[in-house]
Amino acid sequence: MPREGSIDLSDNGFLVDPESEWGKYSTQQAVPFTAIETMSCLCLLGEPGMGKSTALRAAYQQAKQVCSEPNQVALVDLRSYSSDHRLFDSLFKSKIWLSWRAGDSTLDLFLDSLDECLLRVEVAATVLLEGLNGAPVERLRLRITCRTAVWQNSLESGLRMAFGESVGVYELAPLRKCDVEAEAVIVKLDAGKFVDDVKARQAVPLAIKPITLKFLLTAHLGNNELPPTRA
Repeated sequence: MPREGSIDLSDNGFLVDPESEWGKYSTQQAVPFTAIETMSCLCLLGEPGMGKSTALRAAYQQAKQVCSEPNQVALVDLRSYSSDHRLFDSLFKSKIWLSWRAGDSTLDLFLDSLDECLLRVEVAATVLLEGLNGAPVERLRLRITCRTAVWQNSLESGLRMAFGESVGVYELAPLRKCDVEAEAVIVKLDAGKFVDDVKARQAVPLAIKPITLKFLLTAHLGNNELPPTRA
């Protein structure tokens, strides 16, 4: 959902499904990724454990499937970079980047875990903007993931200067009840019983976040029910 948008958890603590019959009456602005994927620059924000990397890598795999040439899609995990020179060289002196700049194709560039870069986030942001300076961004689709709390306004301003109106800053929304039910089915739990147990234990705030949902699923698998108390 847009970063400034509101979250509607009135479905017993779960995100109101915007694709449901009642979703159209909600004031929230949650949208599926397909509704924003055509934007030239997407910044996907969220707290730890919300699934930023999972969402980015799913989009990367989809882009690979539709591209005719493998060098038109690139995924870079930023968490391993501790030198601004090494980061710049890896991104903007790579064979893929130089080939793209010299040609006329479109490049899909996915940058994961900006907030986990071993450089300070503001330094990494400066490197990114420096590399984009003068690049033919009309032929670039850029996607970046970052923790909401450390997202740099200076980077966002620079991206808007480079890409114009085709910049979107979105936060990953919490899970819907149907998402939780689907995960329960995958691990062969009774989805209805699992959701009922989650509500009875007042554990919905844990269930709507992917990383803690996995914890609840594992706990339920062990005893066919959740522990008796929230603690």
